[in-house]
Amino acid sequence: MQEVKSVTLRSGATIGEGHPCFVVAEIGNNHQGDPEIAARMVREAANAGAQAVKFQKRKTEALLTREGRAAPYTGCNSFGPTYGEHRDALELSIEQMAELKTLAESLGLVFFASAWDDPSLDEVLSLDVELLKISSAELVNLPLVAKYAAAQIPIILSTGMSSLEDIEAAVGVIRTYHDDLMLLHCNSTYPCPEECIGLPVMETCGNGSLFLSGIRATSEGSGRALPQPRWVPALLSATSPSTRPSRARTIRSRLNLSSLHRS
Repeated sequence: MQEVKSVTLRSGATIGEGHPCFVVAEIGNNHQGDPEIAARMVREAANAGAQAVKFQKRKTEALLTREGRAAPYTGCNSFGPTYGEHRDALELSIEQMAELKTLAESLGLVFFASAWDDPSLDEVLSLDVELLKISSAELVNLPLVAKYAAAQIPIILSTGMSSLEDIEAAVGVIRTYHDDLMLLHCNSTYPCPEECIGLPVMETCGNGSLFLSGIRATSEGSGRALPQPRWVPALLSATSPSTRPSRARTIRSRLNLSSLHRS
């Protein structure tokens, strides 16, 4: 078992000991299915000083039953009358994601995505990405975890809603293929109260330097919650703000990026 203190991506970006914290702008589906909004968010991430942008890819038919797709979904934040239509409206095509990858890389950003199902992972891999992300929801889907790992591409593994036993099982699967693994400590509460963030879990996950650990910043005061000055995570994933004018804020307004340096 190889000791891992840093992971170097194909573009030359290095995450880990002796390098600045790797800051990811989590765009996810916050583009609301609009490629122009997505492109604007990529540019804002670059302006804010992030090193990477991360998206999500789903195939509704692969994730939901027929009943689940047809379920009424008529709340004020719905993008369609059924949950299936709502989810489909939030998706970008793989061709649109390819254009966003080109844009991101032209701005010096690493582009990557989490794929929530088997066909979506095939599509993401077709983009020739240099980094992959396994979502918290899919950590226990060990066949999908194995397919991720078999691609031989560095992986960020999110750990929200997972027990230490769940994490160990997923890590074990990945490490049968390679050691370029980073754990992302997540608390799946949005926003997460600062007293519930549980920063010491990062030390538990990274204990022994067998893999790197980081945190997803989902609290309203994420900048205050960062572990300064005692230590800094290897990576930080910050959820990109809503595009609604009343809530729009850049990543820089939430996080003091200049302070995220590792000794």
